[in-house]
This record gives sequence, C-alpha cells and structure tokens, in this order.
Amino acid sequence: MQIQETILVIFVFIIMLLIGLIMFYRANVESIKNEEFKDRLIKFYDMTSYFPNLPEVKCSSLSQESECIDVLKVLALANSNVEKDFIADNITVFVIYPEAVNKECSRASLSDCNTFKLHANKPKNIKSVYRTSTLVSLYYPEEEKHKVGRLVLEMYT
Repeated sequence: MQIQETILVIFVFIIMLLIGLIMFYRANVESIKNEEFKDRLIKFYDMTSYFPNLPEVKCSSLSQESECIDVLKVLALANSNVEKDFIADNITVFVIYPEAVNKECSRASLSDCNTFKLHANKPKNIKSVYRTSTLVSLYYPEEEKHKVGRLVLEMYT
C-alpha cells in the first residue's frame, strides 16, 4: 500500500512539474515575441530619420550631398526589381506644395503628379496599422527645383 502511495505522489509531482515547465515555456515565448515586436516598432519609427539619408534616395551632385530626396532616384528605386529590405511595409512620398494632380508619378509625368510609391507590401490579414510621417524636401534635377513633400511610412501587423 505504501509503495502505491509513493508512486502516486511521484506521478502527481511529475505532472505538476511538466505543467509548470509548459507554462514557463509559453510565458517565455510570449515575452520574446513582445520584445521582438517592440524592437521592430522602434526600428520602424527610426526609419523616418534615416530613410531620407539613404544613398539610394539622397540628393547629391558632384559628391556634394544635401538634405533632400532626389525624385529620379526615388523613381529608380520604386521601379527596380531589387528586393528591398525595409522595416516599413508601405513607403509613399506625397508632394504637398505646390499642389499637383492626384496621380502616381512616373518618368513621363514627373512634373504634374503627387504620389511616389516606393514600397508596397500590404498583407491580406491586417490586425493593426502603425503610421508615421515627416516632411521632406524633394529635388527635381531636370527642372532644378525643390518641392515640399511628406514621407509616409506604414507598418502592418
């Protein structure tokens, strides 16, 4: 009789230990997922400051850089087939001054458009959207003019 009680106590103890280990594992995995999401969110919001300074879009002339975005480089980046590794799922630049026709920009209609879509990766299932934007100076090298634009970054979860 005492052996059966001892075996039953050991069995109950092992079951409780396994339940505790499973709960600890799940809590640990959830904590890691939360930290990963927080890190991704911080990188996303930091992207508003470092995206305009990327060499792929930044204005430069004779190796002199200025604080603006070159629209020809933006069009080249948008039309390239290179896999873009951005934190943001959607990157759009809007021309806000002077006002222009509400249409997407292309090489042919560069002067009378207001939307540059650089990166679009919208998932089918969206739980929430994080959006940030900043004002940028847009440089049109063919006209040698500057316009005011808004860089909009979106991240879907």
